[in-house]
Amino acid sequence: MRTNHNKNDSNIDDRTDREFVDSIQTRPVTPDEVAYRDGYVHGMSAEQTQQRQLRDRDARFYEQEAQARASNGAASGVFIGFLLALIAAVVGGIAFLAMDSGNPGDPGTTEPPTSEAPTQDTTIIDRTIDRTQEIVPIPVTPTQSNTPDQAQPETTTPESNPESNAATADDPAEPAAQGTSAE
Repeated sequence: MRTNHNKNDSNIDDRTDREFVDSIQTRPVTPDEVAYRDGYVHGMSAEQTQQRQLRDRDARFYEQEAQARASNGAASGVFIGFLLALIAAVVGGIAFLAMDSGNPGDPGTTEPPTSEAPTQDTTIIDRTIDRTQEIVPIPVTPTQSNTPDQAQPETTTPESNPESNAATADDPAEPAAQGTSAE
């Protein structure tokens, strides 16, 4: 068959093809042949429909089976998890009891106190430290007063030597300083 690129040429080819088909001498088709041909086409169509129905039914079956497996898998997973948790609790309880049984301070077992240990007397020694501050008076210059009969007290500065307590005994500020802090 040749390909035509022109519109006028395509009309010529169609006419030629029809003439060729009409020139072929064939025998007429019998009704059995027509039934066979139609049965084949109908049978193929029916077979394809039946195959499609079987595939759909199998797909639904496999889908239901997959859902059942998923449900069973979840249920079995929960059951297995529960069993593992139970086993872990039992093992932990046994380990706790095994470690706790060697503990002498167990409140479940009370033993009377033994008198084998010697009694120790404890002596508490109190220690008191007295800290005093020496107050050094500031010398005050006597002010001139109008009355000559008032006697001005004579102020003396104590010695700063801590070893000499005799000099501080005469000081009137010393008793006040000793009573201020005692630890």
